[in-house]
Amino acid sequence: MKRNWDTIREILTRLEEVTPEERSLRLSNFLSEHAVEISYHMELLMEAGLVNGQMSKTIGPGPHDFLAI
Repeated sequence: MKRNWDTIREILTRLEEVTPEERSLRLSNFLSEHAVEISYHMELLMEAGLVNGQMSKTIGPGPHDFLAI
């Protein structure tokens, strides 16, 4: 998959907007039609050390859930 800088910007913007009550960002906070793309880009951000969190990896090509803090 090609990197989409607009998707990366959307993820980082949403992380910035997380309130103390919410405390985290999950895949379910995004539209389900973009789940694969969001999951892929979140994994890239976590691997690069730009976002703290955990990926919940499952077997198969589907989107992986995450918990970003």
